[in-house]
Amino acid sequence: MNFFRRLFNGDAANAEEEHREQAARDFDVLKYDGVAAMRQHVFDYAEKCFLHALDIHDDLEIHDYLSQTFIALGKLPEAISQLRILADAEPENINIWLRMASVAYVMNDYDIMETACGKARCIDADNPQANYDYARALIGSNDGAGAVEFLSKAIEKCGGEPYWEAYLLRGQTWLNLGKTAEAEHDADFLLCHIPDHEDALILKSQCLQAQNMTPEAVDALDKALAANPFCGLALKQRACLKRMLGDEEGAKEDEKQLQELDSADGELEAEKHEDIASATENAYKNINPLA
Repeated sequence: MNFFRRLFNGDAANAEEEHREQAARDFDVLKYDGVAAMRQHVFDYAEKCFLHALDIHDDLEIHDYLSQTFIALGKLPEAISQLRILADAEPENINIWLRMASVAYVMNDYDIMETACGKARCIDADNPQANYDYARALIGSNDGAGAVEFLSKAIEKCGGEPYWEAYLLRGQTWLNLGKTAEAEHDADFLLCHIPDHEDALILKSQCLQAQNMTPEAVDALDKALAANPFCGLALKQRACLKRMLGDEEGAKEDEKQLQELDSADGELEAEKHEDIASATENAYKNINPLA
């Protein structure tokens, strides 16, 4: 009797061990295939691999890959859910909170963004990116004055090369608050270091126009378009200013260029989507033997 008990118990133990080993092998294959698909931008297949891997057992690295995959697929609420899992497991990892803030920004969900940036700032109150993103969240919530405070801190705490994006956003925010002198100061700082910075030139033009210096504002837009002839915003604003100066022919010429630019952008976008769809389908067939 003891012999048969040991025999059958041994068979059960062996079967259980084989099942665990097979599950581990399946997990590794799904993880490898998912990462390979993600790197080839076949994100729908990567998503399936990672979800099946998580069915086998929970794994933080897979949640990380899945968050990146959801971001690439535009499934931003799902990406936030994965990032919450990572944040619960590693609450002191500032990069998780910063990624969550970036995703929330694309979603225009400024409540999630403020919370994520607040968590990041609790870890490192001087982190330039955390302060910059917190300012962007405040701008989204119509708190420009608060945003200026955190943009200034991001600029102050940024070591090495100046935080160009923060200077630009602070200048734009100053202008929206009616603080033209402060906005122009930030624009001038950028242009002193990067003379052909098209966004800074547009900001400079807006500051000049706010001071009724229309010819000078047009000159700034001329420089912006010299730096980037395809800048739609600069063309649109220059057309408006030329019309104010009585240059109807010049205004119509800018509007014609803007219309051509919009038409070309639409065609390029359509071609881009077709190319991506074709490449994705072909890559999926190469990876998935069942296709």
